[in-house]
Amino acid sequence: AKKNMYCPSWLSENARSEWRRVVPELFDVGLATGLDQALLAAYCEEYATMIECAAYIQEKGGIVKYLEGKNSQTAMHVSALASSRKFIRQVAAKFKLNPSTRAEMVLRRKKDIHLDW
Repeated sequence: AKKNMYCPSWLSENARSEWRRVVPELFDVGLATGLDQALLAAYCEEYATMIECAAYIQEKGGIVKYLEGKNSQTAMHVSALASSRKFIRQVAAKFKLNPSTRAEMVLRRKKDIHLDW
């Protein structure tokens, strides 16, 4: 499985950083295989999108003014950020990337341990 751990060259810089942070550990603990590469790449790119949208909102705000300031609407980065966060939460649950799903995994393992005293 380790041979399948390569980071796709087409990932953006932030996505490659997330890949290097998360994917090797998932492979090491058996939560991912080479079959998961596309989903993990999508997760990493979505993580990069989240970072970029959050930075844009911090710099420019979440409201866009148009027609000489008479009207305004939510910047597209706000909805993109929300969409990215939703996708990340869904993938994170599948790969046990959040504390609650990891705790469930630990509890299931403990339940499977039978001690004969």
